[in-house]
Amino acid sequence: MIDDIPFDDFWSKYPRRQDKKKAKKKWESLPKKTKVVIMADIETRFVGVEKQFTPLPTTYMNGERWEDEKLEPLKKMPRTNQEWEDEGKKLGVLPRRGETYPDYKDRISAAMRS
Repeated sequence: MIDDIPFDDFWSKYPRRQDKKKAKKKWESLPKKTKVVIMADIETRFVGVEKQFTPLPTTYMNGERWEDEKLEPLKKMPRTNQEWEDEGKKLGVLPRRGETYPDYKDRISAAMRS
């Protein structure tokens, strides 16, 4: 027999905490087995995902989002010119003679996505 998982356990682990009252009501309506699946899913699903791209808790539960395909998080893009150059070296993307810096960064960015 699976023990019921308290809402506070879910709330403390879910990365986006908005609309607690609705989320609690939905959580309490879910079967115990589903709660176990959700708790396991949120341990890995949102790693490396920016908060703005994380669904609201009620959206996650109402849409049964734990059944969605898990996507790989995007690599963090360099912010400074030095970070761009370091990433280019790491990927073997070196500047070309006469190439503009924006074009060079575009080639590094493309290499990061492949």
